Amino acid sequence: MTSGRILVTGATGFIGVEVARQIAAGGGRARLMVHRSHRAHYVRAFSGDLVVGDLADGASLARAVDGVDAVIHLGGRATFESYAVVRPTLVDGTARLAQAAAAAGVAHFVFASSTMVYDGIGGPADDRTPVAPWSGYGRAKVAAELALGEVAAGTTLGVAVLRLPHVYGAGDAMFAMVRRGLLVSPGRGDVPFSHLHVADAARALVAVIATGWRGSAPIADDAPASWREFVALLRSEFPRLRELRVPPSLAALGARVPAFVARVRDRPTLLTPDAVAGWNRSLVVAPGPLWAQLGLAPRYPTIQTGVPAAAHDPLPEGWVHPVNDHRQLT
Repeated sequence: MTSGRILVTGATGFIGVEVARQIAAGGGRARLMVHRSHRAHYVRAFSGDLVVGDLADGASLARAVDGVDAVIHLGGRATFESYAVVRPTLVDGTARLAQAAAAAGVAHFVFASSTMVYDGIGGPADDRTPVAPWSGYGRAKVAAELALGEVAAGTTLGVAVLRLPHVYGAGDAMFAMVRRGLLVSPGRGDVPFSHLHVADAARALVAVIATGWRGSAPIADDAPASWREFVALLRSEFPRLRELRVPPSLAALGARVPAFVARVRDRPTLLTPDAVAGWNRSLVVAPGPLWAQLGLAPRYPTIQTGVPAAAHDPLPEGWVHPVNDHRQLT
């Protein structure tokens, strides 16, 4: 159970919906910030207050943080596009939200960062591993963390940064492809990678507020696994699933087209060269004390338990992943 009023940004996103659900299930009442109002029905069933906000609009953010005790920041363009494309929301938007939170006297700001801030070359990452982003998305997350720290310095705003690995669940973009029956694998995907079921990601984010934890650290389940293992589990749960395996060089070349089209049409996409590179790069989180510090253990400690659970988890009615939701902003 959490105490105090929590603002959740990105509340109608894949992780945000689960965070909102868990806060409501624990007896809390969150303020749920929605950018695209037509997605608000995904969280209306939870005991939360809806507020329309835009990370580019400081006035809307000031209204969103007014009277809240803590922020769980999940909003922004969560795609592996270029730094220039993701910066306005991930970097500038985070700084703008932090400024509003500090001015409003918010006590605790939890930022959902990414293990993409690491290069994966020096072995498993822990809270002492230096950041070395290789992608535009990773660079943006590092810049957002730095901006957040600069805003918080000299104020009473406490900052917690959770660097999340690949977060999976029934509502994610990969499972959307799986339900359509075809999964494109851009390479062998045989190097280890850290994963985390969305329920555990949400539990950790909420527990940061409940415990008052502050700092920066990566978090993941207990056992890294390759994408090959992940896909094998998906195929066991979805016997009709077809997998199209494409060589990395060809996949990276092919991904340039949807990335270019998305940029021209100003629509987010997950089909980018950096996404292909990420599929073939090892990013592993070392076992650490963070779970114990949060008073938790992963509910799904491995993908062997998490993927089958995700395959049978219910979806919000009419669920469309934010990246695939091209309806006009209303």
